[in-house]
Amino acid sequence: MLISSNSEMGFGADIEQHFSADCYSRSCGGYDIDKMEGRLRIAKASLDYDVVVVHAYTNNGGQIAMLEQLVKTWIDKEHAGHIFITGSVASYFESYKPSIKDWRYVHDKAGQDAFCKRLNKKIQEGKYPFKLTNLRLGMLDTKRSRMKEHFVSGVTSDTFCKTIDYVLGLPQDTLVPEIVIETTDK
Repeated sequence: MLISSNSEMGFGADIEQHFSADCYSRSCGGYDIDKMEGRLRIAKASLDYDVVVVHAYTNNGGQIAMLEQLVKTWIDKEHAGHIFITGSVASYFESYKPSIKDWRYVHDKAGQDAFCKRLNKKIQEGKYPFKLTNLRLGMLDTKRSRMKEHFVSGVTSDTFCKTIDYVLGLPQDTLVPEIVIETTDK
């Protein structure tokens, strides 16, 4: 498994450990998903894996650009496997936050959702040999999230990993286009 994550932030290290995964990010191999060179290097390397998790998010559109490059490469090479991308409930539950920065995040994730839905329709029709699952998560339970004044609870790395394990354990002819995961306020 290949995973994009920053081992020093969030719960990337937990995911890498759970799956004994190789990683790619600025801090892990010098891969920058905000730059075309980095995305091309990652997409080429991904052909050596049957599962890729795109968990890194940048404010510069790097995550969706990374997904697009992975998909293009996998289509061109007719590569079979499974791509997981970390989405967000921000585009699932309507949010009326006053900050334009928050709007940008919601727009990025809504664009990612649309891309995943259209691609999954083609996958379901048998046009491509790989699968794609958009994991639309609520706030993550990370050190950074816990410092936010509105944090009550968050999706844990254990839940994240078990969700991927669940999807990978399903019959080969089963496609899971998206999963929405949110925690309760308890």
